[in-house]
Amino acid sequence: MEIGYVTLSLVLAGFVYATFMQIKDYNNVRAAVKPTNFYNKRILYGNVLLTFAYIGFTLSMGWNVLNGSSSLWLVFLALLVISKFLIIPKDSTPRLKSSFHQH
Repeated sequence: MEIGYVTLSLVLAGFVYATFMQIKDYNNVRAAVKPTNFYNKRILYGNVLLTFAYIGFTLSMGWNVLNGSSSLWLVFLALLVISKFLIIPKDSTPRLKSSFHQH
């Protein structure tokens, strides 16, 4: 029984860390990409939705661990997958990396 709580705590701690890394990544993207065209707007809006989904998923997963009856984390997981794989363009990473290194 205690091993289950330790495992859930480690998984939740990993999601908290991933959430903070996503917030940091969003700040970098926001600074590097200007909403001048549709492609850049997709990158920005996708990262906003991805950050929101990470925060919501982490909070709802924590609530689920404490409460045991919340399934709201599935909604945020769906938003996370949609924003990561459908909204953010697949070839945005090389452009963002090259724009980060120009500063």
